Amino acid sequence: DKFKETMDDVRRHNVEVLAPNINTSGANFTVDTGRIRYGLTAIKGFGGVAFKSLDSGRRSSRFQSLDDVVGRCNMGRLNEGAMKALIDAGAMSDLAPAGTLKKMLAPTMKAWKRQKENDVKIKAGQRPVITRVRKEA
Repeated sequence: DKFKETMDDVRRHNVEVLAPNINTSGANFTVDTGRIRYGLTAIKGFGGVAFKSLDSGRRSSRFQSLDDVVGRCNMGRLNEGAMKALIDAGAMSDLAPAGTLKKMLAPTMKAWKRQKENDVKIKAGQRPVITRVRKEA
């Protein structure tokens, strides 16, 4: 296919291809100090809608952790499948080893969904499932 032919040509010309990275990669392939940076939307399972959410979330600063990504991005658009695709492609290796990220992803997404449900209930005037307990002095 065309992609494979292009990558073979790049390698034949000894041009280094940098791995995808959630903090530095654009949507498409880009030139990065004479090297080619892998574009995030070239990752199978990660599309333009997910990229827009990620890009918006990283504008203020680099992502530091999985929780940081979840906290700053629109997770309705950057869903669990897209996150798995990034982890599998090595694009989140700045944050933690892939095995660690894979173990953390499901519980992190579950907590995010629970928080979102609580936010909806609060807006509707209901008490959240988790409430703060006041310490008595």
